[in-house]
Amino acid sequence: MNHKVAVFVFLIVWISAIHLLINQQTISVGYENNSLNKELSELRNKNREVAAEASKLSKFDRIESIAKNSLNMKYPEKVSFIIATVEGN
Repeated sequence: MNHKVAVFVFLIVWISAIHLLINQQTISVGYENNSLNKELSELRNKNREVAAEASKLSKFDRIESIAKNSLNMKYPEKVSFIIATVEGN
């Protein structure tokens, strides 16, 4: 009878240890998941900010102003086109 009690106690301890290990793993993964979700949210916000800044910097009026004022560029006075054709065989 003593042997059966020892086996029963061993099984209870072993199952409890496995249960604690699984709970610890679950909690650890949960914390990591929360941390990664927070980082993802921050990166998405930063991405929105960068996209807004890129949109602002690439507006035609701004580029035209820089070209005229900073680079002293001007529109051409006269535009000439040459049309080249290839005659078929």
